[in-house]
Amino acid sequence: MRGLKDKRVLITGGASGIGAATAARFLEEGSHVCVLDRDGNACGEIRRQLPALAEAIIADVTDLMQWKPPSPTPSA
Repeated sequence: MRGLKDKRVLITGGASGIGAATAARFLEEGSHVCVLDRDGNACGEIRRQLPALAEAIIADVTDLMQWKPPSPTPSA
């Protein structure tokens, strides 16, 4: 994975498992990463594990009334 520096990445189901590993990998490449997950506790945990995340949003993407599209603002 090269050429991803300063790219914006949105990962659904990103607070645990493969999603969290993917978020970590994109961060290693210098991307600005936002994760969405329906598990609030997992969102808090991934925020602690990956403090460089642009955002960790609690949302169930299968329920469109529950969330609005995020617009992560890089803190870099």
